[in-house]
Amino acid sequence: MLNELFVSPLREKYVEIGEEKFVLPIYFNEHWEKINQVKVREDDVYITGRMKTGTTWVHKIVNLIVYGMNSNDTNTSRLSRHKFLELPISYNIETLAVKFPVLANTINELKDMKSPRCIRSHLPWFLLSEEFRNGTKSPKIIHVLRNLKDTCISFNHHNRSMDGYRGTFEEFCRLFLAGRVVYGPFYVNIKSYWEQRNRSNLFFVKYSDLKKDLPRMIKNIADFLEKSISENEIQDLAEYRSMDSMRKHVGKEMSEFSTMVGATYNTCVGQTDFVRECKEGGYKTVMSEKLIREFDKCTKKALAGTELCFQ
Repeated sequence: MLNELFVSPLREKYVEIGEEKFVLPIYFNEHWEKINQVKVREDDVYITGRMKTGTTWVHKIVNLIVYGMNSNDTNTSRLSRHKFLELPISYNIETLAVKFPVLANTINELKDMKSPRCIRSHLPWFLLSEEFRNGTKSPKIIHVLRNLKDTCISFNHHNRSMDGYRGTFEEFCRLFLAGRVVYGPFYVNIKSYWEQRNRSNLFFVKYSDLKKDLPRMIKNIADFLEKSISENEIQDLAEYRSMDSMRKHVGKEMSEFSTMVGATYNTCVGQTDFVRECKEGGYKTVMSEKLIREFDKCTKKALAGTELCFQ
């Protein structure tokens, strides 16, 4: 199903990696060594988590905490500030860069970027640099978690609007539960980080907590990053990085980008906004009771023996 419903000029084929059979586009084979050669720095901040769990939201919050509230240049394209570690293995970067040259040299840009760097990745722990895993370097890592059902809904919309998925919603759910979508299986990513939870440089953030009390979570993130931040700055940042603001600014720009990509490479099957409703429990209006039970069963089995739980 994956190879029938989910190929395009930007993703011609997929590979399975390791015992976990982790799914990534075939460009992993060509570009992985280059990505792995991006040296980790002690003052790096990595924002990790599955796609559509809130990593973009947290990344924008972290940027403003690390660089300051006055550091956000609204006149600079987000694509030129796109510090996304594995972009060359997520898409056919050679093809993409023909029309979007700003994305051509992301690896070199990361290498040349001044410290401290804020870098986002959707890779599991075991595919991060050896320097992470053996403790040679201990940069701050913030891992974002979101419940399986809402993530699937959001991921389906994203893949239809930008990545050329041409199947039905029910077929996408089948692929998602089977772990046969990019960055699947879903819980391989979560558990790979959860197994490292005792590391002092690793901090977990739940999407539901961001929605429930954004100011408190901003304070917790700042404390983890060892950055002082006043109550006024917390309130300003919470307002500036509220979901409504994200939808208006980041969502608008990324939606325009996905529209351009779709028009160029015929990868837009259903137009949607990059930042959508962002509801907790939005799956209840979309999924059948049978699907919800299947997702709950999968979640219970995958998280057995851990202390993790999702709404």
